[in-house]
Amino acid sequence: MRIRLSQKLAIAGEMMRYLSVSRKWSLTPIVVLLLLLGLIDFLFVASSTAPFIYTLF
Repeated sequence: MRIRLSQKLAIAGEMMRYLSVSRKWSLTPIVVLLLLLGLIDFLFVASSTAPFIYTLF
């Protein structure tokens, strides 16, 4: 099941609002890591380098 980019960005924005309101800054590294993994997934999911990315994980 694919999630549209706008939905992914909405989820990321919601997480950032939660972090700023609740002041749980210890969760920031986890959120950044998830955003980076999502970006890697978005960039390489349909390219010819996808098999090489899968070997990393």
